[in-house]
Amino acid sequence: MISGKVEGDIMTKEPDEREISKAIYFNMLNKINKGLAEYDEKKQKEIMKNLYYDIGQILIAIQKNTDGFLTKDGNYRKLPGWYFKLNLSKTIGHPTIDHTIADKEGNVYLEPYSSWGKHIETLLKICKENNIEVEFKGESHHFPAHTFRIKLSKRKGEKQND
Repeated sequence: MISGKVEGDIMTKEPDEREISKAIYFNMLNKINKGLAEYDEKKQKEIMKNLYYDIGQILIAIQKNTDGFLTKDGNYRKLPGWYFKLNLSKTIGHPTIDHTIADKEGNVYLEPYSSWGKHIETLLKICKENNIEVEFKGESHHFPAHTFRIKLSKRKGEKQND
């Protein structure tokens, strides 16, 4: 799976990050297939449903550690003061204002399971009035494939952590 010639225990070419990632991926698939092989089809489907959520937890752990959401001691970063001034929890509320986190640059991320047009309209209006950029993405870390990401950031030239 990893390219490069192996001589004894020594690889003659250092694998790059993508090759290492692919090797881990194929290793996981092989282990899953071997683990499922000993069960009947009904049991395999039950296991795969659970596995879907368990693998989601792995994705969450990977993303949390690579997106800059955690401090050196492993805690989530504090939300910047400008976010609280928007008062989104009261004006919009759940489900749109859900799973709120910040990165080291002072950007704020909302990761809801769903939202409604009226909530999005209100969010955009409030952000426009407060000079906040808004970005929507399908990629999120709270629960990949179930939540989406709304990134809020101060416009260029303004301090993020105010």
